[in-house]
Amino acid sequence: MSPKLRYALTQLLRLAAIAAFYCILTPLPCAVAAQYMDNGDFIFDIREPDDMTLVARLSGLTIKRDIPPRVGIIECARWARQFSIWPFSAVHSAMVPNEKGRVWICTGNANSKRLSRSYCKQMGMTYVRNDGPIVTCQLGNDT
Repeated sequence: MSPKLRYALTQLLRLAAIAAFYCILTPLPCAVAAQYMDNGDFIFDIREPDDMTLVARLSGLTIKRDIPPRVGIIECARWARQFSIWPFSAVHSAMVPNEKGRVWICTGNANSKRLSRSYCKQMGMTYVRNDGPIVTCQLGNDT
């Protein structure tokens, strides 16, 4: 197993454990839509803020919560136009490792194979399929 894959899997399991612990402690209904399946598939929904935050973390981005999401709506509008997504919203800003600029984590009702492939590749996984905004990646390097 490659170090990058091992790191991604470790991060995924760590975040899943934290989410499970949080769900135990909160009285509110708690569900994380992103799933890691036994066969190595990782499934996430581009419409879900928690899923896209997890995708950003697995891609190596550092989540920042210091700027209100309404500030990122212009950047997310560009993203939405590029991939014909409607409706869309901004979730959080994030920092790219070793760079000063910020990027925005966006959600929306996407149905783009190109976008889905890019998310899988950023996480170091292989694209399997997308059913509208539901994306399936396979653990392992994208070829």
